[in-house]
Amino acid sequence: MIMKSYLIYVFIFTMFLSVSCSTAGDEGPIGAEGAQGEQGIEGEEGAQGAEGAQGAEGAQGANGAEGAIGSQGEEGAQGTEGSQGPKEETGNQGNANVKVYTKEISGLRWERIATSTANSISGYERLTINAPNVLTKDVVDNWVILVYIFEIRESELILLPYYTDKEVYVSKEVKESTLILKASYRGTYLASASALLDYVKIVLIEPTSSEELNRSKEASVDFKDYNDVKKYYNLK
Repeated sequence: MIMKSYLIYVFIFTMFLSVSCSTAGDEGPIGAEGAQGEQGIEGEEGAQGAEGAQGAEGAQGANGAEGAIGSQGEEGAQGTEGSQGPKEETGNQGNANVKVYTKEISGLRWERIATSTANSISGYERLTINAPNVLTKDVVDNWVILVYIFEIRESELILLPYYTDKEVYVSKEVKESTLILKASYRGTYLASASALLDYVKIVLIEPTSSEELNRSKEASVDFKDYNDVKKYYNLK
């Protein structure tokens, strides 16, 4: 009987505790923030995004300042001096307009020109003298042109063309701006032309009238003799 009463009492007490625990109380204050957890494993790299549109072209920058002027370059070497042109001597204007030009040719290089044939070997030496201010087109077309050459062995001025008893032949060819001399020995090269021929004189006579030419003929001027021409035209 006592035992039974005791079990009933325990049962009632247990029920009371269950009811008391099931009734909710007021919410307590928020607890302190816990410590940060460890960093998680890095995720896989995402796919590359699409390329963006090209941006607008920027404005042109300002021009840079002008650079300083460079230093002057070294002066170039002086060119070789050209050969001297023929020297002029003027004749007596009372008789005719006569001009004389002298050109030294001793020591100048002559060009060897071959005129060989199937049966023989021949040629001549040629010297070209440039005289653009002397042999103008008007002079070549209209004036009387006499060319004398000083032959050292003969020791005198000889009118071209000439052929000596030593079988030396020297001729001339007059063109606008140019006088060409040709020398040969027995129909072939005259190797000593530069040493044998010293200088040339070009005499230009303007035919101012037919009377002047007639007077020179009447005076029996020997044009092969330069001294006779010099005397008649009163040349220096």
